[in-house]
Amino acid sequence: MSASKLKRGERESKIEEYFVEQVEKHGGLCEKFTSPGKRGVPDRIVTWPAYSFARIHFVELKTIGGKLEPIQERDHARRKRLGCRVEVIWTKAQVDEYIKRFWERAPF
Repeated sequence: MSASKLKRGERESKIEEYFVEQVEKHGGLCEKFTSPGKRGVPDRIVTWPAYSFARIHFVELKTIGGKLEPIQERDHARRKRLGCRVEVIWTKAQVDEYIKRFWERAPF
């Protein structure tokens, strides 16, 4: 669902805080992603446990009405071409959907 189809909501920092809390509560590792000298990288790197390898996702968090900058769109496209999973999340409900989709596959 695109941000344009969603109503104005919570601040991005609150959604990011909730996202980190939920990933870690469900056994994942959620780290802030910074890359010195490189702009446009996703906000978070999420590592989920798996059977014989870790599953790593790049996640961008936005608030309702927030949009990706062109540099972010290019970065996401480049990562996807490399076979990476890149997610963009705008709401707490989307955080819950993300957790349900990926936590249920964890080998607990």
